[in-house]
Amino acid sequence: MLAYEDWWFYPVAGGDMQRINLFRFYHYGASIERLKTMQLGDDSADQLRTLASATLALQGFLVHTTSMSFPLARLEAESMLKGVNEILRRWGAEKVLEGRDLMAVQNIMGVFELVFAKEASRVSAFSITPKGIYDLEKLIDEGEKKFP
Repeated sequence: MLAYEDWWFYPVAGGDMQRINLFRFYHYGASIERLKTMQLGDDSADQLRTLASATLALQGFLVHTTSMSFPLARLEAESMLKGVNEILRRWGAEKVLEGRDLMAVQNIMGVFELVFAKEASRVSAFSITPKGIYDLEKLIDEGEKKFP
């Protein structure tokens, strides 16, 4: 099995069902949330770390959600990634975030959040409640052994 932090989805028992790594989505959100709190006077090294972290998170989101119903959110994530990459390309010798760059990325992020919230409410993600003394992991992974 992959390290906990490296996977977004993991196939269960070779079928169509996948386990969702909720922490990965949390980590993704935390990484891009920092874009909203960036300010022009922030330390340039902190700005660079925030932009780099957001880039990795956005790339991960785009790679790992191809089979999910997020068509509009994925478009907004691509737009946000393009904006962040453009800022990183122009970073230059001054290493200062420009107001127009900050405003553009934060506006795109606001649109992304609205679109993602709408699309995420329609995604089929479920939680399985415990059934008596049965181990949920075994029921999911090996249920056919107990209940052919």
